[in-house]
Amino acid sequence: MSKIFSVKHVSLVLILTALWFAGSTWWYVCETQELCGDDTAAVETVSNADQNVEEVEEVVEQPATPSFDTTRTLTAFYESDVATFTDRSWEAELQEFADYLIATPEATATIAGFTSFVSPNDNENSLSSLRAQALKDELVTLGVESSRIFTESRAGDDAVADNTTVDGQALNQRAILSIN
Repeated sequence: MSKIFSVKHVSLVLILTALWFAGSTWWYVCETQELCGDDTAAVETVSNADQNVEEVEEVVEQPATPSFDTTRTLTAFYESDVATFTDRSWEAELQEFADYLIATPEATATIAGFTSFVSPNDNENSLSSLRAQALKDELVTLGVESSRIFTESRAGDDAVADNTTVDGQALNQRAILSIN
């Protein structure tokens, strides 16, 4: 009996069969499981991932500016005829103003001092200046540059209450801080 196939032929057939089977299996997995795609999609995904990382890095690198309503004001009240605060309940709010001014170098503030203006005299102007300066000193203590805080004396101008009563006078003895 003659041999139709030699050992070399059998080995070659087995190798080709194995390759055919492997290729068929790979094709089946790719097509039915959608695990294969063109290489450009994978490259685009990697590129997009790199861009997303860069965008996140850019956001992280930007300095945080505190959220602050620059139209709001702070009012501090004073004892009668002096530049002594009646209470310090406004300190936490003053810290917010200071934080904003420190974080926003281009911003400035104005503090207007007022009196109850019971009798017209020069003392009213100097007292309202002292009240504005007292609040300015508080801001400077919190780290705001003095040159960025302006003060003005308003004496009895812009009364918010009737000066004929003690309660009304107390409401007019004030200083108002605002952001410019």
